Amino acid sequence: MSFYSSMIVCYKGTAFNRIMNVMKKEKLFNENVLLENIEKVIPLDEVLLDHKKEDIFGINFKIASDRILFYIYI
Repeated sequence: MSFYSSMIVCYKGTAFNRIMNVMKKEKLFNENVLLENIEKVIPLDEVLLDHKKEDIFGINFKIASDRILFYIYI
């Protein structure tokens, strides 16, 4: 049996606007494409302190009115 952990990264305010602009420009609204290009929207070296990009096996996101939530599965 395997256990996975997850983390939530939230951006709001001006960071939300910047992230949304990058996602629109790079067409990162597909979860597989987003996973391949995750460094364009999330600073992995700051968020994944004890893990590497290769440790991530999934990502989801949810857009609210003024924020975006990324669910990262490790």
